Amino acid sequence: MVLGALVDIGLDTEYLKKELDKLKISGYKIHVKKVGKNSISGTKVDIIATEKQAHRCLNDINEIIDKSALDSDIKES
Repeated sequence: MVLGALVDIGLDTEYLKKELDKLKISGYKIHVKKVGKNSISGTKVDIIATEKQAHRCLNDINEIIDKSALDSDIKES
């Protein structure tokens, strides 16, 4: 829901994909679509696994971020 809200306020999905590519992980795709229910509309963003993913604990996630090509100020956040 948060990603959908960010797209609704102007986050470019191509920018999002470019930044996620910096994590150097594979096996997923991003699906973005406009949805509506009871006169309320929004954007739904699904991250879909296309390959079996290993379980990752916080240390694994921190290592992925540390080894990524993300800007250093983003890594520090």
